[in-house]
Amino acid sequence: MITTSRTDANGAPLLVLLRQVAAITETTRPDVIGRRDLSREVEISANVMGRSPGKVAADVKKTLDKMCLHAGYRYSFGGSTKSMNESFIYAVEALVLDVIFIYMILASQFGSFLQPLAIMTAAADAGGRAARVAAVRQQRVNMFSIIGFIMLIGLVTKNSILLVDFANQARHPARRVRQRPPDDPH
Repeated sequence: MITTSRTDANGAPLLVLLRQVAAITETTRPDVIGRRDLSREVEISANVMGRSPGKVAADVKKTLDKMCLHAGYRYSFGGSTKSMNESFIYAVEALVLDVIFIYMILASQFGSFLQPLAIMTAAADAGGRAARVAAVRQQRVNMFSIIGFIMLIGLVTKNSILLVDFANQARHPARRVRQRPPDDPH
């Protein structure tokens, strides 16, 4: 029997048979106590059908967080959930490094620390608007949305560079690179 999140009239949690919510398959395993980091370990594996693994993992985490685990007990996720979380962290780190490197390149290109801030402000504004649209549409953040977010920042940055460069050339026409006529041999 396992407890559910529902309660009866007395406030006690309802119990259900494990076979009502899971398909149990017997397998043979070696008779050893699994250990990791000098602690005993029990591994519970499951496959998900009909729902995304991320949503199932979030529901399992929410349920486990509500449980009062005795001292010395803890849980951790592995498999595709762990890989997905690590990929998300790496993508966020890449995004932060992307912003830093873009600023450094722009500062060296324009010879100014202020003009790249104008460009980065436009990118931050576009990113904020994209985040608000995703929140209004109640979309989950996944790897594809992060890639799209990085592409959006790249496109807005490119457009802003062109605008700032055009403004610089309009302010200082003497700095423009003179182009040779096509028939000039030198």
